[in-house]
Amino acid sequence: MNNNAIIHYQAAFAQSIGKQRDHNEDSIYVNTGLSFDNSGVKAFGLFIVADGMGGYVAGEAASSAATNASAVSLIKNMMIPFISDVMTDNMMSLHEAMEKSITDAQQAVVNLAPGGGTTIITGLLLDHQLTLAHIGDSRAYFIGRDGSIVYLTKDHSIIQKLIDTGEISEDEALSHPNRNYLYKAVGRDNSVKADIVTHVFRNDSRLLLCSDGLWGVVNENKIIKIVSKAKNIQIACDQLVAEANKAGGPDNISVILVESREIAV
Repeated sequence: MNNNAIIHYQAAFAQSIGKQRDHNEDSIYVNTGLSFDNSGVKAFGLFIVADGMGGYVAGEAASSAATNASAVSLIKNMMIPFISDVMTDNMMSLHEAMEKSITDAQQAVVNLAPGGGTTIITGLLLDHQLTLAHIGDSRAYFIGRDGSIVYLTKDHSIIQKLIDTGEISEDEALSHPNRNYLYKAVGRDNSVKADIVTHVFRNDSRLLLCSDGLWGVVNENKIIKIVSKAKNIQIACDQLVAEANKAGGPDNISVILVESREIAV
């Protein structure tokens, strides 16, 4: 790394309703930036993918409500204090702020989309620290520039439980009749708890967040190949969506890719 350079996060995204749906029940949120003050330069980013369910109005409204509420919650309780360097004794911890974002998303769905539900995967980047809050089967991965892939989430699905217990294989899961059944979703259970994990976001990796409209039809080797060979992450996002549609596009498709970049100063 150049000693006279600073790191910032660059993000790209793409969406499609797919080939077999007539409306979009996915929602996404992307926010990156840099903060300059007397303590130095801080890089941050907030990324959300939500995949709604419950029919046209309920599903679309649920994913939108959850995405907006989660974003507002984290901006208020974590990003603004981080950017402004205002740290107080009663400030929420990072884990508490992520939990609160899911609680707020849950309440928003109950209030604004009764009967609806949604998955959610939220990624908060503060400098090199990535924290994820996850419910459902929208996923997060690290894709290394060396062609490696690391799953950062585990689906809250009936199929994943069957895989974990060895009752079916990964290949059998692709065509299983219950592959779309979730046992956790925002809006469906007031006591729902998100999986919350923290990772170091390394400069040699890209972060991928996506709905099952991508990973459900495009295998991981193809995902790695597209991300690794594309000239930039926007082209990669567009190609991932195109590949999902080429494979039949049975569902809405949402993709976010994030990478770190150097800026000379």
